[in-house]
Amino acid sequence: MKNIYRSPESDLNTDKYQSALDQIRREQSYILSVLSAVAATLSGLFLLSIVPGMAPVFVYLLPALLSSIAVKYIGRPFSFLCRVICAIVTALIISSVLVLYGVGLGAITVGFLSVLISLSLNRRVLTFDQDRALYRIRNGIGTIK
Repeated sequence: MKNIYRSPESDLNTDKYQSALDQIRREQSYILSVLSAVAATLSGLFLLSIVPGMAPVFVYLLPALLSSIAVKYIGRPFSFLCRVICAIVTALIISSVLVLYGVGLGAITVGFLSVLISLSLNRRVLTFDQDRALYRIRNGIGTIK
């Protein structure tokens, strides 16, 4: 009778780091990251164009801030490549709008600064297991595939 009520046993060997890595890979989306970067940057520039009068050139860093926050929570990137793509898209949009407004050297400076802002702010916060899984992948430790 005791054998009837035993819990089933499985040969499936799951690692908590493998499941954490699979989870962050499923959550990251390149398309959503880029689309959220474009939408947030354009909406930020639209809000700045509504304000009457001339704004200082460095006010155009606000769309980069909005873009990086949107990418962080919508696209949920963890890879450096995804973060760089979003930062470059944001910088190209901001620089092209500033060039259309007639700003010369300031457009290049603001574009570079917007890349730095986006790269520093659009990284998602990872749990301990997710961070450990990425560490194991980057350093070749363990059996994660």
